[in-house]
Amino acid sequence: MLKGVLSSSIGSLPYTNAESALEMAKALDIPAWPQLPKKGFFENMYVQQSTNMPGARLDGENIYFETENIEEELAGFYERYLEADLEYFAMKEDWAEGFYAFLADPPKTEYVKGQMTGPISFGLTVCDATKRPIIYHNDLFEAIRKAIEMKAIWQAERLRAIGKPIIFLDEPYLSSFGSCTIPLTKPQIVGWLADVVLPIKEKGIIVGVHCCGNTDWSILMEAGIEILNFDAYNFAHTLRLYKEKLYSFLKEDGILAFGIVPSSEKIEDETANSLNDRLKKELKALVNCGIDPTFLQNFLITPSCGLGSLSCEIAEKIINTTKELSGMWHSQDQY
Repeated sequence: MLKGVLSSSIGSLPYTNAESALEMAKALDIPAWPQLPKKGFFENMYVQQSTNMPGARLDGENIYFETENIEEELAGFYERYLEADLEYFAMKEDWAEGFYAFLADPPKTEYVKGQMTGPISFGLTVCDATKRPIIYHNDLFEAIRKAIEMKAIWQAERLRAIGKPIIFLDEPYLSSFGSCTIPLTKPQIVGWLADVVLPIKEKGIIVGVHCCGNTDWSILMEAGIEILNFDAYNFAHTLRLYKEKLYSFLKEDGILAFGIVPSSEKIEDETANSLNDRLKKELKALVNCGIDPTFLQNFLITPSCGLGSLSCEIAEKIINTTKELSGMWHSQDQY
């Protein structure tokens, strides 16, 4: 598993072409291929991975799922799934310019990161033709979970030519868990996440989850993930509410990825030094609540969320500050 303190990113950057994005994407210890949502509709993270999902339809700049009369599509999908036909689950080259540019001009690195939307956020965001989220269509949502599993494995196998692959499942919608907008139970969500996470891990791929808001962090740790990436700039204190589960997670070689660098204009009010002070304070708080300090010797430093909606100037400052902050941990003992 990962050793030391390393930097990485969530993935999305505000450029409209891959050439401009590659330098920033490669700047950190664990480079992530650049997602380019400002480039256009097809680079949207939900659209990007919808290729060959049964029932997926594009209507102008809208994605939805047909749920009627798709038995033939489902049958063809499961045939490819059972055959483990990874190329069937590939991202289209003109829908993921940053991914293919990254492969063509790879960084020199031990680890390399990919990312895609997790099943819960995909299922709650993308709807059927009547605007009902597809997570409530049981048979279709099961197929979508399997599609996400295979697409993650396909992505990781392509990245394996560069370094040891890490795949993050992005789950922004989990920040709404427990509200009336998500009438789902914790066992349902844990089970659906595990459906995707565990088969990916079986392929020797490190699996993490990123959630950019507050949530029930035990859900993610119970789903079998190996890296928990959270917004430590705004919500670090909430992790301590789950100290028993966190202790078990870290004892079993789980890794925390501290999103301590704000992914907004707030970066203008911070420096690597101020963020380092904040990070050390949060590490001390974890120790004070009973976490063995030896479990906190290996962790990641990241921005708190993706940077795709920001200006290029702000995004570059965030990436450069993340790099500077992790470099402070490379050069000396911070504990």
